[in-house]
Amino acid sequence: MKETDKRLFSISQAIIAARRDCGMSQEQLGAMIGMSDHSYISKVESGEEIPNLARLLDIADALDVNVGQLLKGISKASSKTQGSDSESDGQ
Repeated sequence: MKETDKRLFSISQAIIAARRDCGMSQEQLGAMIGMSDHSYISKVESGEEIPNLARLLDIADALDVNVGQLLKGISKASSKTQGSDSESDGQ
C-alpha cells in the first residue's frame, strides 16, 4: 500500500470510530455537514472520496472531536513508512 493510501486509510478509520462513538449513522453525519449526497460519508470512510480541509473540519465539528484526532494516524503511518524506508536504504 502506498504511503498516501495508508494515511488516507487512517483518516477513514478515525472518522468511522468517531462516528460510531457518537452513535451516528453515515446519513446523519452527511446531513449534519450539509451533504445532500447520502453516499458521501460512505465514500470518505471507504477511501473513495478525499475530504478537503474545510469538509474535514465540518466532519470533526459534527462528531464533536478535534480535527487533530482525525489526523493523528497520519503521523503514525508516515513514521512506519519512513522507518521502513531508512532501513531499506541501509541507514
